[in-house]
Amino acid sequence: MKPLLTRRHFLRAGLAGGALLLGVRLAWGPFARMRLADVPEQFKVLNERTATALAAIAPAMLGPVLPPEDAEDARLAALHALLKAIDQAIAALPVPVQAEVTQLLDLLIFPLTRRWLAGIRGEWTRASEAEITDFLYGWRTSRFQLLRAGYQGLHQLLCAGWYALPTSQQAIGYPGPPAHWLAARNPT
Repeated sequence: MKPLLTRRHFLRAGLAGGALLLGVRLAWGPFARMRLADVPEQFKVLNERTATALAAIAPAMLGPVLPPEDAEDARLAALHALLKAIDQAIAALPVPVQAEVTQLLDLLIFPLTRRWLAGIRGEWTRASEAEITDFLYGWRTSRFQLLRAGYQGLHQLLCAGWYALPTSQQAIGYPGPPAHWLAARNPT
């Protein structure tokens, strides 16, 4: 009696699977890195790809609080400030929570999970605001608690970053932290 699976069958299946994956990847398009134009400073927690994903998600989640698209320099400066504030907020979290946030962001930048869980086919830089809004709505109203928690995490990160900026504090009439608190944090 002949065995059902031989080493030769296993090797052929492995080679065929590898060739299939290579063909799919080549059909997907050229290998390209996502970049957020001219990232001025190094982040503590975020990397270029996660910063690019958050920069794409921010306008859809924050809405009209960002400068309009026709004021490109002001919008880019606001996004850079927002990303720096988000990075600082993540860095201030306890290490286990930082790990969870990093896992969420990694989930959003990994091509397979970005496609199947977020519904974004291409890179974040090429996603339309409508696609991103649909992704956020889908996660916010998902029947799966894990996706709803992911949406809440993104929402809290973006809002924490936005409201930490002095410009947004002025816009809502918040005079800033009390002077005694600032003095305690920055002894000179």
